[in-house]
Amino acid sequence: MKKYIPLVLSIFILGQFTAKAQFSALINQNAYATQKMESYIEFMFLIDGKTTQYHPNEKGRYVSEIEIKVDIADKTNDSIVQRLHYILLSDEFEDTLRTNKAYFSDIKNVKVPCGDYYLYYTLIDIYQKDTINYIDFVSVQFDDTKVSMSKISLWRTMDKSGEHGFFSKYGYGVTPLFQQYAPQSVYALPFTVEIYNTEKIVGKGEKLIVKSSITPAEVYRTAKQENIVYKDVISNSALLFMHQFNIFHLASGNYYLVVEVLDKDSVLLQQESVFFQRSNPSVKLDLKNYDDVVIEKTFVEEMTDLKQLQEDVASVAVAAGVVNE
Repeated sequence: MKKYIPLVLSIFILGQFTAKAQFSALINQNAYATQKMESYIEFMFLIDGKTTQYHPNEKGRYVSEIEIKVDIADKTNDSIVQRLHYILLSDEFEDTLRTNKAYFSDIKNVKVPCGDYYLYYTLIDIYQKDTINYIDFVSVQFDDTKVSMSKISLWRTMDKSGEHGFFSKYGYGVTPLFQQYAPQSVYALPFTVEIYNTEKIVGKGEKLIVKSSITPAEVYRTAKQENIVYKDVISNSALLFMHQFNIFHLASGNYYLVVEVLDKDSVLLQQESVFFQRSNPSVKLDLKNYDDVVIEKTFVEEMTDLKQLQEDVASVAVAAGVVNE
């Protein structure tokens, strides 16, 4: 999903920038459904108040104003199906000094039918006259004939008191894991996912199993046992599933967090995954971590002749110019 770069828009999902701006903004988006399977897109906006312009209001106090426009266009014909347009205000301040200006944020929900959409963002600092233009994509797919899931949300922090974090969600104070990047300072990885329609598909009050795991992104590697969790849940029209992985000892690398919904007989009903990156230099690479590599039914399984393998590796090294013949 990339490191935070000051003075440009940093975004949860990789996209295209069409203008460089003097103010900094973070955007997170996800598709959800209600208990009646009515779909909508949730937008999270986070503005760095130290990078925006302030102007006195009618009370003589200084505020910053960001105009937010999002055109939601059907991917098939690029026609606009919904628009989000409003002004996001900062807190009020007695002066224009920027050193202590906090981030300001907001959440907006926009109902849309199921489909694939382009998102055309325009963010304007009204007093600074700087503009960010950005194009992204979101898929909103919820099938009421089977178990469905929202995309997985990764959080940098998730506070039970609800007092900390940039946003309030599910009664918690949360800060998204923007750019899906977990630096060394992040010891835990909370996540949430919504699961829909289980009551209709498997029946009321039925037991289900939710399996969540952190799996290396490298092909043929599997999740370690300590990074796999099974939890029982009861069927309902809509379920909120949340868990927190300890990633203190998770080595640097690329990973997928995978969530699977299984019935009582362990039959897979639905699954979702989300990519994230971990930077953790304090954990050194251990070749034992590759004991879980699966080679069955791959070309590697045929490599049983050690001498031949050494010759093959030497040939590759010569071809690459690493060693001389």
